[in-house]
Parts: sequence; structure tokens; C-alpha cells
Amino acid sequence: MTKSAAVWGSSLAAKRAHIISQGEVIYAYNLLQDRFFNIFLLAVALERPEKPSPGIRFYSHALAMWHVLQSDNQQRKLALAALSSIPTSLNLKPGLKRLEWARVKADKLAEYRNLLAHNTIMFRGQFKGKKVVMAPQFGGNSTRPAHRKKLDAIKGHRFWRTLCIDILNLSDYVEFCGRHIYGLDYQRRNVQVIGMQKTWPGRPRLKSLRQGRKSASSRPTISRAKRTARRKASPGSP
Repeated sequence: MTKSAAVWGSSLAAKRAHIISQGEVIYAYNLLQDRFFNIFLLAVALERPEKPSPGIRFYSHALAMWHVLQSDNQQRKLALAALSSIPTSLNLKPGLKRLEWARVKADKLAEYRNLLAHNTIMFRGQFKGKKVVMAPQFGGNSTRPAHRKKLDAIKGHRFWRTLCIDILNLSDYVEFCGRHIYGLDYQRRNVQVIGMQKTWPGRPRLKSLRQGRKSASSRPTISRAKRTARRKASPGSP
């Protein structure tokens, strides 16, 4: 049976806050991954022979290698491995230290992103006074038990917005580290770089990681009545 657009529209409207949170986090994470690709492209094109726009000339070459790996984590490792092993006269140690820190933090933030990216949104039974009402929640019938525990520990949408901002700030951090390295390369060629900062970017504060640890440590015990209501409400409804 095919549902009408109006029926699906009402379902989407009821889940709008969850869908927005999900979309924002996925958007921010995809931007972060793209910034790590820029680091890989930088490593491939760095200190190439004195021809214009090496990043453009080697773009297809870098892209082909990047997509050999299907894992986001492995792609980020590839970017750092390429940059750290390139023979260069430039002092990249400060940048490598910062980018390695960013890579480790990206892995940790990705754990929370995966909770939204790999789980759907369904209506499930929740107590409202003495009644059980259907409300949208992250997680479907196929959600991993480990993911379910983490999702249950996170209340409301504030954490997801904080996570989104943290990922966006980390992506900017990676981008500006890359720009600084580009600037060093241009300075080596005695080319003036307009807008280049004299210092490396400062590390962003990632509040969601601290909040996530706090939520996990203070996860409330689900009462017997709530477990019964959850069983009655299962399977969830889209």
C-alpha cells in the first residue's frame, strides 16, 4: 500500500527536529572529511616542480588514490602518512603534530556521528504521566545494542548541535593548518601569500566529547515499567 505525500509529510513534520539534528551532524562530518582530503592533496602536490597550480594538476591523481580506501578513518590516516613521509625542506613538524591531534579527535567525534548516520528515526512508546505516547527517537529495530545504550544516554537535541559545531570547528582547524603549510611552500618560492597567518591555528575546544563522557557515566537505569512500555511499543513505527 502506497502512502500519500500528506501522510509522509505529517510523519516528517513530527520528526523534523530529529531530522535536522541528523542532517546537520552528517553535513559537518562530510565537510571535515573533505578537509582531510585537502591535506592529502597538499601532500601529493607539495614542492612539485615550479609550474603553476600543482594542486590542480595533481587533483585527479590524489582523488583516485583517496577512493581506493572505503574507510573514513583509513583515509584520514592516509592523509597524515602522506604528509609525514614526504621529503621536504619545509618544517612541517608543528603542522603534523596539530593534524595528528585533529585526526585522533575526528575518530572520537565520528563515534557520535555514526550513531545518527547509521540509525533511523522511529516513533516509540514513552511515558507521559501514566500514559504511553508515541514520540520520535533516534534508533530503529535494527540498532546495535551498544548504539542503543549511547542514544538512550543522550537527552534532547542540544548535544547534537554541540557535536555539529565541534566538527565544524575541527574542520576549520584542519583547513587552516593546510593553508599554513601552503603558505610555507609559497614563502619558499619567495611568493607573497595574502592573508596568511603568522602563527599556526589554536586548537578548538570540543565540548561534545566532554558532554558525551558525562552522559555515558551518568546514564540512568531504566525502570521495569519503562522497559515493559518499550516492549509493548516495539517494533518501532516509521
